Order: sequence, then C-alpha cells, then structure tokens
Amino acid sequence: VKTSVIKRVIPASIAVNLVRDKSFSFRRFVPAHDMALRQYTLEEVRQHAKPTDVWMVIHDKVYDVTKFLHEHPGGEEVLIEYAGKDATTEFDDVGHSSDAKEQMKQYLIGELAEADRKKKTKVDSGLTLDKRLALIAGSAAAIGVGLAMIFKANKK
Repeated sequence: VKTSVIKRVIPASIAVNLVRDKSFSFRRFVPAHDMALRQYTLEEVRQHAKPTDVWMVIHDKVYDVTKFLHEHPGGEEVLIEYAGKDATTEFDDVGHSSDAKEQMKQYLIGELAEADRKKKTKVDSGLTLDKRLALIAGSAAAIGVGLAMIFKANKK
C-alpha cells in the first residue's frame, strides 16, 4: 500500500500503531479506486466453504463474510449454505436494502477471474427462476380468468 494513500485516509500516528498489528488490513481504509482488486478463480472461492471460513461470489465480486456470520439478520446458516459458491441469484431474490449493499463493501476481497464469470447475453432478461415461474403462473391465471369470462358470456 502506498504511503500517500495511507496518509490521506488515516493519520500517520494511527497508521504506525496499525502497522505493528500484522493481522490488520489497510483494505478497509483505502478507497476502492486506489486499489486493484485481486482476481480469484471459482476454485479458490470453493476452498473457503467452511463455517469458520466463508467466502462467496455476488455479482462477480468475491466477499469474505466470515466475520459477518453472527451479525447477518437472516442468520449465519444462510451464509454458510452458500459458502464457496456464487450467491448472486439468492442475494438478488431477497431484495437487500441499500444499507446492506453498502455494508457489503467492507467484506469485499476481490473479484471473480474473467474466465469464471458467467457470460451475460442480450437474451438474458435478468429474471430469476422464481420470478419467471411467478410470471408464468400469473399469465396462466390471467388466461384462465379471461377464458372463463368468455365462456360465461357465451352461455347467456
């Protein structure tokens, strides 16, 4: 980490004490635009799928949420279930608040390697499986109601 970046973010007196702590990471204090995110393969992410070591991918970003397990409003089990996996669809289905999305940034450790990213096509509507099923069921119900009205009107 560049010294100039550290001075801009935290005072030098604090930085000296923090450098002594080998477990400390400046990542949480350095603005994202000043850091290049490390690339992780999906295989590397899969190696962090234990209750004591939980990484996941959301929107091609890699998050280490191990320290967030006990704070997660939905319970730690939800995070552990998707440990080592791409949890983008599940994350989007829940409809997280803007505060939750902002809080995620502190757990960002990198991004998914280009080769492991899902290809996004123009055909992809962005609808999850649950939303597609709801759309199909709703359409079928609307058609059924429409047909029932037509048959009822024809009987008169």
